[in-house]
Amino acid sequence: MSEPRLSVITTVLNNKETLEACILSVNAQTYPNVEYIVVDGGSTDGSIDVIRKHSNKIDFWISEPDSGIYNAINKGLAYSSGDFYLFLGSDDLLLPNALEILYRALGNKLVVQGLSYKLVAGNVSLVRAHSSSTLISMAAHKKFGLYDESFR
Repeated sequence: MSEPRLSVITTVLNNKETLEACILSVNAQTYPNVEYIVVDGGSTDGSIDVIRKHSNKIDFWISEPDSGIYNAINKGLAYSSGDFYLFLGSDDLLLPNALEILYRALGNKLVVQGLSYKLVAGNVSLVRAHSSSTLISMAAHKKFGLYDESFR
């Protein structure tokens, strides 16, 4: 059985200063089944040039105006084919081997508890949350819907 597909979704708007390091940190991951999606909100500061420079390291990217962070994340989810995803801000980095370590520590076990999804392995548990250190189940979005875009 192959490892589940992990999608990393980065949203960006005018953040060329840290975007390249973010992209490189995703590309340096050792986990074998990673999909990388970048959603740009129509940057005018050169962020698009950084994305184009690294387009061979990005599975899918789009640049168009959005109505906010949750709209951008929802766009990323629409293009995602992962079993799980994590949101990685354009000013965030993944440490070396982070996805491999996270996946191995969790043992690829998904436990559903009411409306909450947890990944668990032994005494290690990780509650689904909006964070670059958390894998979020795509099944949760299929069951409960996408992010509410009315929030800022």
